[in-house]
Amino acid sequence: MAMIPHLYPPTTFRRHPLRRLPHYVGLAALHGSLLALAFQATKPSFAFPGVAIGFTVASLLALITAIIIGLREYQFALTITPHLIIVDEGFPFGSRKIIERVYISQYHLHRHPLEALADSGTLTITVGNETYTFTGLTSLHRLAILLEGS
Repeated sequence: MAMIPHLYPPTTFRRHPLRRLPHYVGLAALHGSLLALAFQATKPSFAFPGVAIGFTVASLLALITAIIIGLREYQFALTITPHLIIVDEGFPFGSRKIIERVYISQYHLHRHPLEALADSGTLTITVGNETYTFTGLTSLHRLAILLEGS
């Protein structure tokens, strides 16, 4: 018996890379400021030379935080199949959430004016008394067509 292919095959949506831009800019500024303070504290005229190590460690923590946020955003995937919605959130501890589409009571797509330029937006799904919100999904136009058509 041959299976009839579904009109809408499984489709994966990711988060837009610029979604966390303010966080990246803030952490980069913090990293640069702390490194500048560390270099300033290594000068012989500075009263507390041991402080340079503290500034260096703090700047490395800011850099590591930015890298972890970037990896977490990169490994996010929202896959929509004809019967399931699968949410994969990767780094550092992978988790997978599977939502059966039969139990979805409502969904809502929303985008801000700046998100419209990047074709990204927010998907809110209500399943029973739980609400899931996925921000920064791209491409929102394709997601809207997929959800409305299936």
